[in-house]
Amino acid sequence: MPVLTHTFKSLAGLNVEDADVVFPAYDVISFMKRSVPVDPESSILFMALDPSGGGDSSTSIVTLSLMKNTLVVVCVDEQPVKGVVELERMLIGHVERLRQSNAYPDHWICAFFESNLGQESAHMEAMLQRHRIKNLWVMHEKEKTGVLTTNTRKELYADRLKYFLSQRCIGWRQGGVLTGNPNKGEPERIRGVMMEQLSNYRRVTLEAAPGRVARWQFSGKVCGSRQDDACLTLQLCSYWATRFAARSIPGVDYAIFNSSDP
Repeated sequence: MPVLTHTFKSLAGLNVEDADVVFPAYDVISFMKRSVPVDPESSILFMALDPSGGGDSSTSIVTLSLMKNTLVVVCVDEQPVKGVVELERMLIGHVERLRQSNAYPDHWICAFFESNLGQESAHMEAMLQRHRIKNLWVMHEKEKTGVLTTNTRKELYADRLKYFLSQRCIGWRQGGVLTGNPNKGEPERIRGVMMEQLSNYRRVTLEAAPGRVARWQFSGKVCGSRQDDACLTLQLCSYWATRFAARSIPGVDYAIFNSSDP
């Protein structure tokens, strides 16, 4: 019987093995090459935003279409943000790009903002309201804007995206993924960022210490300056899009969307 070996690293109390890669390389590569049209019957887009936690991290926005068990990455933005003005410019630029693309002028946009940073998600909802974005719905949880990302949820997020990747039912928008950033080559740069972050994402073990039991967590930030913001935002959006489509989010009045199941 062949003996399996894999690289082992220990970083800041984290045990990391290649065997703990969450998304297999062949699934990630296949996803990067896959172009999928947005279903013409779609009427809802799902947008997720993971605000920057400071330092080297970036703010990431991902907008997906979900129809017939197929996810399509429609629009992606990823960049460092310093201050509220830059955040608003990035968010509104992303939404306006969707509206100006002719294909999605009237689609509902269902927004899921990570709320781990306190009032950030409420500020983002206020930004969209100030700009009078039509056909907009923002997720609220426990009477607060946005959704919390716990370690338990990170596992659910990862499992959901892993399913779509393994089933070959996720791809990039046919005709080119959109971005609100006017910089030349931005869509290609972001795709490269996404590929790197998906490839680096791992389940890591936090070693036991006095007064602390060993436990594991999910992260792509286990080597140098690597980040996982875009990767996590894609996972978050995939999870909540499917929860919405399954009508399993408590308190949502689905009748307001006035459309068939996404």
